[in-house]
Amino acid sequence: MQMLLKRLLSGLTDKQREILTARYGFNGRVGKITLAALGGKYGITRERVRQIEVAALKSAAEAVNRDEEAKKVVADAVSYLRSLGGVEITDRFSLRFPGAAAFILKVNGAVFHRDEDGEFHAFWHTDKNAMVRTRNFLKKLEVSLKDNKNEVIDKGKFGVLFAAAAKAHGLSEAVGLNYVSISKRFGVNPYGDIGLSEWPEIYPKTVKEKAHIVLKKIVKPMHFSEIAEEINKMNFNSKKAYAQTVHNELIKDERFVLVGRGMYGLAEYGHKPGIAKEVIRRILKEKGPMRANDVLLAVQSERFFKPNTVFLNLQNKNFFERTSDGKYRVKEV
Repeated sequence: MQMLLKRLLSGLTDKQREILTARYGFNGRVGKITLAALGGKYGITRERVRQIEVAALKSAAEAVNRDEEAKKVVADAVSYLRSLGGVEITDRFSLRFPGAAAFILKVNGAVFHRDEDGEFHAFWHTDKNAMVRTRNFLKKLEVSLKDNKNEVIDKGKFGVLFAAAAKAHGLSEAVGLNYVSISKRFGVNPYGDIGLSEWPEIYPKTVKEKAHIVLKKIVKPMHFSEIAEEINKMNFNSKKAYAQTVHNELIKDERFVLVGRGMYGLAEYGHKPGIAKEVIRRILKEKGPMRANDVLLAVQSERFFKPNTVFLNLQNKNFFERTSDGKYRVKEV
């Protein structure tokens, strides 16, 4: 490929070749050197550097159109992109068409490169029709996910909704996933869940959001220090979680229930706040008289109280009393 590039640039002046190499850096440093920096190097204005670059690109494009090997590179790229639905993220495309090949494609204009912006990662595409198909599919999928967020997050239904959207647009799932990969509207969390990047379940920003994901995945209650360790292990982002910070944040949030010494569970999983006496009282109110061991099992399904704590509270005659058949009930005032 380097021999091909050398041949294509052979008709340029030394300065034109140097400027193109600096601007498109066939060594992987694409766009690293600015027009102003080059102007300073050569003692000319920024505008003059731009004019030299434009003229050099025009000559290079003409050389590409005359060269059979270069035209094959272009044809291969067009065919490859079409097989993927007309687009591919730059990181993957560059593995197949690196450096010199990418430069040939840029000057030829049969395929196009789009720089990263707020909507998309950098990617290559064939034409406007490919962009229309991509946008239409992504919009349809985004609406479907928003309408079914609980299904996606709690039941892992992304695959089902994605397959339905792909089928509705006449796309293979491979092409659909290719479209998703260039969009910044979708993301994957460290547990492999796919969804919208705006969802805290996918890209959590705060300690509380990260802790919520951790407890949903682990399912059972955890000590706040263990939650911090899990957050750091999963590496949601570069911010380190500290145990005391986790404790301070969770104790203020009603989604998290302190179920034992430093142990937190999720309210949505049935864990309820309250000291032992309050928990026992609520359970007996809900379920009626119960034997001591049954009370213990019911309490421990929600909270991590020690057996002695439960049994001692049942002996508090100001709040509980035994029935004639040995069960406990709430004492009526």
